[in-house]
Amino acid sequence: MKKLLLILIGTFVVFATIFYLVFIDTEPTHKIGRVQVKGIHNVYFDLEQENEFDMATAIYYGISAENSMSIVPMKHLIGTHDYITDPENFSANSVDSIIYLTWGDTTEIYAVYDLRTGDGYPSHKNSWQESIRVADSLTNRLKKKKPYLIENWKKKSCCSRSSVGQWNARAWILRA
Repeated sequence: MKKLLLILIGTFVVFATIFYLVFIDTEPTHKIGRVQVKGIHNVYFDLEQENEFDMATAIYYGISAENSMSIVPMKHLIGTHDYITDPENFSANSVDSIIYLTWGDTTEIYAVYDLRTGDGYPSHKNSWQESIRVADSLTNRLKKKKPYLIENWKKKSCCSRSSVGQWNARAWILRA
């Protein structure tokens, strides 16, 4: 009788756990964290990652003020094979009104945004060609003061993998 009860309880626990994982724990993203923009004390890049059970998951970024007021809503940044739980490998800097986000290599720009004009990259309001034109314009302005910066979207290899595990699929998409 005790053995049957133990099997019944064990079966219930297994099914309850599976039900929870499949049907209840369905948050589409988890928060990676906030990265403060150096040089501007109250502006942050907010980072989230998809919770999909997939080979690669998307990282999203948004820009907000200190009081969590959204300046730029969440947008797709890049895909990765890594599960990221903290923003320690991300860095954000500014030159005048232009802010930019790096990941791993602090010279490689993944996102750039002009607080004055509202132009930025990645942006989903424009075509890819227009987004790249805006990104190049902003990074050219950045390079006047920081000539060592490089643009992630201009990498040669479609599948190059940097030190923190992200894939540069955007270059492949642009060439297609």
